[in-house]
Amino acid sequence: MTTDFFSNVFGGKFAATIFFLSALATGLLTTGNVQAEEIVAGGLPLNEMSYQGTVDSVHPDSFELIIDDRSFVLDRVVDFRGASWSREQAIRQVDQGSVVKLGLGGVVDTRSGARAVQSITVIDR
Repeated sequence: MTTDFFSNVFGGKFAATIFFLSALATGLLTTGNVQAEEIVAGGLPLNEMSYQGTVDSVHPDSFELIIDDRSFVLDRVVDFRGASWSREQAIRQVDQGSVVKLGLGGVVDTRSGARAVQSITVIDR
């Protein structure tokens, strides 16, 4: 009905142009600039490059640390006590109950959200 009015008064191109511009304006108004930080399954944002917490458990066979119910996997070479250690050596130096600070890399397991550990600092045993 409205398009019939516009087509009679101004011609069909005007009605189509008005419809297109209003649809475009509605689309622009409903979409915003949302910048969300990406969070992996473990709940830790990807832009976090360090993590500090208490070691819940140590799994030497999989080179995995569970800290505050979050999973972390040691890289092949880890900075530990000011030197480069293999993950086999470094994992044996971390005890359950220790407070540690980890230097983090990327996600190594998307299912669990486990992050790679590049450095370990033992704060308190």
